Amino acid sequence: MATRKFRFVSPGVFLKEIDLSQLPGQAPGVGPVLIGRTRQGPSMKPYKVKSWDEFTRVFGLPMPGNEGSDPWRDGTDLLGESYLPYAAKAYLSADIDSPVTIVRLAGISGTEADPTAAASEAGWEAKNAWALFVMPYSASLSITGSTPWQTHQMDLAAVFYGESDDFQVRLKGVNTSGSAGDWIEVGAGQPVHFSEGTNRLTVSLKDGALTKDVTTTLSEMREEFNTNPVMTNTDIASPASATLAGKYWLGETFEETFSKLEAQMAGADSKRTAVVFKLKDGMEDFSGPKHQLHAARSGWVVSQDTSRDSGSFDPTNQSKLFRIQALHEGSEASRNLMIGIESIKVPRDGDLNAYGSFSVVVRKIQYGTGKLEEIERFDNCDLNPESDNYLPRAIGDQYYEWSENEQRNKHLKASPMPPAALPVAG
Repeated sequence: MATRKFRFVSPGVFLKEIDLSQLPGQAPGVGPVLIGRTRQGPSMKPYKVKSWDEFTRVFGLPMPGNEGSDPWRDGTDLLGESYLPYAAKAYLSADIDSPVTIVRLAGISGTEADPTAAASEAGWEAKNAWALFVMPYSASLSITGSTPWQTHQMDLAAVFYGESDDFQVRLKGVNTSGSAGDWIEVGAGQPVHFSEGTNRLTVSLKDGALTKDVTTTLSEMREEFNTNPVMTNTDIASPASATLAGKYWLGETFEETFSKLEAQMAGADSKRTAVVFKLKDGMEDFSGPKHQLHAARSGWVVSQDTSRDSGSFDPTNQSKLFRIQALHEGSEASRNLMIGIESIKVPRDGDLNAYGSFSVVVRKIQYGTGKLEEIERFDNCDLNPESDNYLPRAIGDQYYEWSENEQRNKHLKASPMPPAALPVAG
C-alpha cells in the first residue's frame, strides 16, 4: 500500500484522500406536470417529453374544440377544447432544459358513481336500432319469413339509432309488391325501389308526432342525417325544439356496400331495392357506447378447422388463439392502425416445431393519402410456448392498468394463451 496517499495521525488512524477528479452527474431538471386531455397517447400514466415534435408524435395535435360533426366515426375528442397541448407548446418553445411531464386523462368510471344512474356513465344510450339493407332489383319482391336475409342477397348499408322507444325508420318509394308506379310509405320488411335515373332513396324518420323525410343517395347519407349522438344528451346539447335533431343519429354506414351498389347501378340493370328492419332488442347497444376508455384491439384469430367436412365449419366453435391490443387507450389506434397476419407457413412432417410460423405486421394509414405505411413487423412468430419466437414473448404481453381503488398504475400480464391446436397438413 503506497504510504504517500495516507497521512499518519496516531497509531491505527490514517487519513485517506478522496479523488474528486470525476464529478458526479447533475440530476436532470424538473419541469412542470400538465394534466388534461389529448388526442392520443398513454392515459393515466406520466410521460416526459422534451420537444414539441415528440409531443405531437406521442399525444397528437392540439384540440381547439367545436370540431367534428361526426363523433360517431371521428370520435368525441374534438368536441371539447383542451388547453394542455397549448400549455405544453408554450413551455417547450421557451427552450428550457427541462422536460414536461404529461398525464393524459381518460374516461375512467369513478368508484363512487351510481351504477343505476344513466348520467353517471360515459357515452350515450339508444332505445332501439333500425338497419337499412339494399339488394338487387326484382319486379315483384316479397320479403317474408323470420330470416329473410337467408333467402335474399342483401347487403347492410346503414344503422339508425333512436333515443326513444317510439323512434321508427320507414321508406318511401315505388312499391315492389303493389301496383307498379305507386309511391307509398312502407314499414319494416317491406321493400321499395330506388328512384330510376337519380339512384336516390327517400328515408322517413318518425318519433311520435315528429317526422322527417330525407331523399338522398347512399354516399351522401352522412351529410344528410344527424351523425352526432351527443345531440341526444340534453344535459350538454340544445337541439332545435320540435325537430328530430335530438331524437336519433345515423351510426354505422358501409361505404363498401355503397360503392358496390352504385357500380351495379351504372350498368344496364340500374334498378336496386332497399328495405329496413328493426333490430332485435339489445342491438341498440351492440357497439358498447357506455364504457370507460380502453385500448383498441383486433378481432380474435381462431384455430384452423381440422375436420374433413368443410360444410360444417363454424368459426364460433373454433378455439380463440390470440388478439392484438394497442398499448395506448382511445380510438386513435382503431382508426389509424391495421394489423396483418402474413406469411403463414404450415410445418412439414418431421419438423421439430410442429406449430408452424407467421408474421404480424402493423401498418398505419397515412393522413390525407390513405396509403398504408408499415411501422412494425414481427416475423417467424409461432404459438409454441417453448419457442423463442412464441408470440407473447416476441411481441410482449405486459401492460399498465389504472387502479381506481389503489390510485396507481398496476403492472399486469395478459392471461395465458390457450393451448393451440396443432396444425394438420392438407
